Amino acid sequence: MELTKSGLLPSYIKFDHLTTKKIEELADNTLSLLNLIGVDTNRDTHYQTKDEMELARKKLHKDVFSIDRGIYSAIFCLPGTIEFARQGAIKALLSNPWREETKSVLPVDSENDIIEKLLRELQPNKVLNMFIEMVDNKVNNSRTRRYMLNYILGSKSLELWAVKYRPKINKILTHCWGVRYKNIVKAILDKDNHVEKELNFLTEDIIKYIPSSMKVSDALQCVAFILGIKKDYSVRMLKAYNDAKTDLKKGSILPMDILDGIRSTYHPKVTQKELLNLTKKTMTTKQKKLVQNKAKKEGVAVTFDPRRHPMTDLYIYAYKMGASNDIKNAIKEKAKKASASLPFKYGRIGVVFDASYSMKGSDEQPMRPIAVASATTQMLKYACDDFNVEYSGGYISDGLVKPSGHTSLAKAFAKVLENEPDAVFIISDGYENTPAGRLDEVIQVVRRLGWNLPIYHINPVSAAEANTGVRVLSKDIPVMPISKPESVGLTFFKPMLEVDPMNGLKALLQMILPMLEEQRNIELKKFYNEVTK
Repeated sequence: MELTKSGLLPSYIKFDHLTTKKIEELADNTLSLLNLIGVDTNRDTHYQTKDEMELARKKLHKDVFSIDRGIYSAIFCLPGTIEFARQGAIKALLSNPWREETKSVLPVDSENDIIEKLLRELQPNKVLNMFIEMVDNKVNNSRTRRYMLNYILGSKSLELWAVKYRPKINKILTHCWGVRYKNIVKAILDKDNHVEKELNFLTEDIIKYIPSSMKVSDALQCVAFILGIKKDYSVRMLKAYNDAKTDLKKGSILPMDILDGIRSTYHPKVTQKELLNLTKKTMTTKQKKLVQNKAKKEGVAVTFDPRRHPMTDLYIYAYKMGASNDIKNAIKEKAKKASASLPFKYGRIGVVFDASYSMKGSDEQPMRPIAVASATTQMLKYACDDFNVEYSGGYISDGLVKPSGHTSLAKAFAKVLENEPDAVFIISDGYENTPAGRLDEVIQVVRRLGWNLPIYHINPVSAAEANTGVRVLSKDIPVMPISKPESVGLTFFKPMLEVDPMNGLKALLQMILPMLEEQRNIELKKFYNEVTK
């Protein structure tokens, strides 16, 4: 099955520094890293501790980065890459300044485009947590400071962030400016009016980053608030924050967690029910999902829109709260959309679904493996004309597959073959135990009979065990570790690297070049707006 074609690359992409041996080594290391980036969530799993995963993670990142940071950075632009893996890439790139002797197929401008793209696609709280980690590790080169200041002060959401992330942003700004400069800024912003000399002083590290859509005076108020200056603010959310201390209702526009903090400190007699009523309109989609159980107990109707959540999260929610028709319909629509982006199309697909007890997952991530398996199965259902699924263990209740019992994959596999599929996907954590190895024996029989049936093992793992602990069901079928169904397409890129390392690496760059062009256009538009301002 052909996924993409290699063609001409721009002249600025250079492979001259890589020998044939290094290209092969780079391709092998890239394969290992690809196994990680679609599943790495930095949490304990059913089989591995966080410390074990951290050791494996560092090695995999270093093995690619040390050979070529251009290929390394390009990898994290691929669809299906987990946010935590992208955070790790940004930290590695910013913590290691670009030097004249840097080994990279891409120029520094392309690397900057990649960093901008990755930052733009991450959730703000995760970016700020990443910056805090870099502050704690004393990463303080000029490029890192520039990215930190531009991300925070250049955000159109600065007003919201000022009240929601004040301590974090204060720490990051102090790191970028230094204590002396910060104190001078505080002294200037403590005044109600500023002379030209003071504004000029603020221009280099504050005003020049402010977006054209925001008033400079409003942005400076937000910075003053972040730095802890106590004064009367006119900016809407800052004013609401101060007013809520005397009248909680005046803070109804504030994020729920912030208003809850004010409630517990200044209005301890206000009940959770009253708080939910006040904030139900300003909750994020994630908050609405998380408070459903509490809201139900308090008798408060909080509207939860399942269309704004990933399939895997919807399944996890359904296991806890039940699967409503809205959730089922949202999953169906998301599965159809995800299937359209898959790099394959079969007439008839068969799925062997491992629903044994181990698919319940770890204490830290309960039901995640079975949720990933369920979401992936739904997606595959819409990637063919005829679909058949057979379960190994487990049972179905309220439309959900509930994990239980042992793993007996061979029997389910044999049942799937009766339908004469064009491809078979075995979704399992790989721990076959009744009996172990029987599935491989059946696959060997299929191969001896001359049936070249495409068989894929999808392993719903969730950490660096993708390279240190993923179980292989048979040496004759590829194993594809994923933590969300969208990552399935990512795993189909790997055979290209195995068959032809150089063209595989070129194909990787071809996949991300349109993304970099899009990022460049975003930056040019932003620059134009700033110039016209």
